[in-house]
Amino acid sequence: MHPCVRVVCRAGPCGPCSELYYDFHPERGTQGASLEDDSRFIEFYNLVFMELNRSADGALTPLAAKNIDTGMGLERMAQILQVRARALSCAAHLRQAPVRPPAVTRW
Repeated sequence: MHPCVRVVCRAGPCGPCSELYYDFHPERGTQGASLEDDSRFIEFYNLVFMELNRSADGALTPLAAKNIDTGMGLERMAQILQVRARALSCAAHLRQAPVRPPAVTRW
């Protein structure tokens, strides 16, 4: 299977994907960089174009209804905005932040 095909689980819907990463240390350059280095890179957004179904034996068949799975994690965006390479310090901050409902404007 092509490396850019995201499989949600060992069997089930899958398809080509696109991922966006943030680099906490761009000053290190690109030579020898690995997206697997989670102290440097974080995947913060992805798109998976669900086109296929993968059976337990690995066979791929087209899905009857194709769809797009997309997502961005709040805790990951908080890491980027706070320039923190670890999510735990951000998660503690998020738990302490007051939650206020948005203002409603009547037209």
